[in-house]
Amino acid sequence: MWWLALVFLLVILLESVVFVILYGIRISIRLDANNMSICIKCYVLDYIEMLCIKLFVCENKFYHQINKKPIKVIMTKSDEDKSNKKKKKLRKGAYVSNLWSKRPEITIQQLSVNYGVNSEDAKNRALLDGVIMLMSNTMMATNSNKLKITDFQLQNVSDEWRFNGIEASCAIGGLAIIKLFFYSIYAILIKGKYKIKV
Repeated sequence: MWWLALVFLLVILLESVVFVILYGIRISIRLDANNMSICIKCYVLDYIEMLCIKLFVCENKFYHQINKKPIKVIMTKSDEDKSNKKKKKLRKGAYVSNLWSKRPEITIQQLSVNYGVNSEDAKNRALLDGVIMLMSNTMMATNSNKLKITDFQLQNVSDEWRFNGIEASCAIGGLAIIKLFFYSIYAILIKGKYKIKV
C-alpha cells in the first residue's frame, strides 16, 4: 500500500508544478547603492517566496546568502587560483557568445522598474532619467526579436522616498518558464565543451 501513497504524492507534486508553471512566477530585484547590496527574490502565486539570494559588501569583502542559509564569503580570483591549481579554464567569450545566439524567445507579462537617486540637482536627475530611458529603449530595440514585454513601467521615485538604487519586478508566464528551464539545461550541457586545461 505504500506505493499508492507514493503515487498519490507524486501526482499532487506534479499538479502543483503544472499549476505554478501555468500561473507564472514573479521575480523581484533590488539594487541598493547606499549599502552596496543586491537582493533577488522569486515568488509563486504572487506572494509565496521560493528563493531569495542576497549579495553584499562588508569590510571590503563580498558575501552571499541563499534563503536562510549561513552567510558565506565569495572567493576572489586569487583565492580560487590558490585552492584549484589544476582547474580547467572556461573560454567565457565563446561560451557567452553561443548562449547569446541560442537565447529563446521570451515574453514578459509585466516589467516594473523604479529607480531613485539622492541628488538635489535637477540637471543631474534629468540627465539620469535620459540615460536610463535611452538604455531601456536600446535594450528593448536590440532584443525585440527575442524579448517581448506586454506591460512596461519605468518610474523615478526619488521624490516619493529616499532610495538610491534600482528596484525591478517582472512576471513571467508558463511558456517562458519552460523555455528558460530547457535553456538552463542546454547551458549546463555545453559548458564542458568550452573548458580548456591550464
